[in-house]
Amino acid sequence: MSKYLVETVGAASFMLFTGEYLFGHRPTIVRGSNQLSELVHDKLVKSFDSVPEEACDAEFEKFFKDHDGDAVSAVENYLASISLAQEEKAPTAKQIKANKAAEAKAAEATK
Repeated sequence: MSKYLVETVGAASFMLFTGEYLFGHRPTIVRGSNQLSELVHDKLVKSFDSVPEEACDAEFEKFFKDHDGDAVSAVENYLASISLAQEEKAPTAKQIKANKAAEAKAAEATK
């Protein structure tokens, strides 16, 4: 199931059926659910973006505090950091080609 970075509209906080909280004072990372979809549809919650499974709310909360409670810059910088981390993890075509060449060379050496 996907995770999302969301924010409540207004100061309301919600507890989802999944046991996760949507805090009224800051954006939150939660798992996708029918209940979350309904809250977004009813315009009680705004969804910024989906985030990778390894993203966690505690990590985002640190970003939020480091940005002195500025939700806009915290969200932008957190999403940018996730994007950079994803790019660093993904091998480039050149790396894949080099890995295949090294594997082929190692296979020949063991013959």
